[in-house]
Amino acid sequence: MRKILFLFTSIIFYLPLSAQENTEPIINEYDVFYDYTHWGFSVIPVLYKEPQFSENSIAKINIVKTVPTIQFAFRYHFNHTKALSFNTGLIYTWTPRFTYTFNLREDDVLKKEDSYFKGNGFSDSYFLIPLNLEYKLRVGKNLYLNVNWGITGAMRGGFSASDIKKIFVDFQEEAIQIFKFNYRSNDFYFNAQLSTGLYIVFDKFMLRTNLLYNKSFNDIMTGEYAFSGLRISPSEKGNFSFSGDYLGIATTIYFKRKIK
Repeated sequence: MRKILFLFTSIIFYLPLSAQENTEPIINEYDVFYDYTHWGFSVIPVLYKEPQFSENSIAKINIVKTVPTIQFAFRYHFNHTKALSFNTGLIYTWTPRFTYTFNLREDDVLKKEDSYFKGNGFSDSYFLIPLNLEYKLRVGKNLYLNVNWGITGAMRGGFSASDIKKIFVDFQEEAIQIFKFNYRSNDFYFNAQLSTGLYIVFDKFMLRTNLLYNKSFNDIMTGEYAFSGLRISPSEKGNFSFSGDYLGIATTIYFKRKIK
C-alpha cells in the first residue's frame, strides 16, 4: 500500500511539469466534461491509522495488525464543466479489525502461559456525506489534474462495535480478573479531507483516480482498559482511542452520456 501511494504521488507531481509539451489548441478546455455524466461510482481502498492504547507501567499493549478496508461511494458533481466546481454524494465505509497483544511479568501470574495475551477489536460501518470543492487543470490531451478539499459528516450505519474483553486466571482455585478492555463506537464523527489526482478521458468513460488523506475531528472509537488482581503490580487503568484518520486511493468512473 505504501509503495503504491509513493508511486501515485510521484506521477501526480510529474504530470504538471510535462504538461508544457502539450501545445494542442483548444477553445474551451473543459468542454469534454459535457460528454460525461455528472455522477460517478467510486471504489476506495483505505489504510487507517492504528488505534492507540495509552501507556501504563504494567505491560506495553501493542497493535500487531490492522486490516486494510474498502469504501464504496456515489458522487454527484455540480458545474463539472468549470475549472472550479462542487461535488457531494454518499460513501459507505467499514472501520478495520485490529489485533493487539501484551506480555505480563511472569512474577505477576502463577503460570507462565498466563503472561501472554492476544485479542481482537471488531470493525464497524458508517455512512459518510462529503461536501467538496474541486479545482481542475488540463495537463495533457486527455488528462486533467484535480484537487479536492472539503468536510465530511459520518453516521454509524446498521450496528455498533462495542465489546468488553476480560481475562481471568486461577489463583489457588479462584478465578481472578486481571485485564478488562471496554470500547465502543461513536454514533457521529466529522472529517476534513484533501485529495489530488487525475481525470483520464477515454472514449466510452472517464476515470478519476485520486490519492486522498482524511483527518477526523473526533475519534471513531473510544474506550478504557484496566489491569487488576496481579500478584505484584498494583491495579492500573488506561485509555483507548481510534482516530479514524486514513490514506486512500479513490477510483471513480463516469460514463459517457447519450447525446440526442
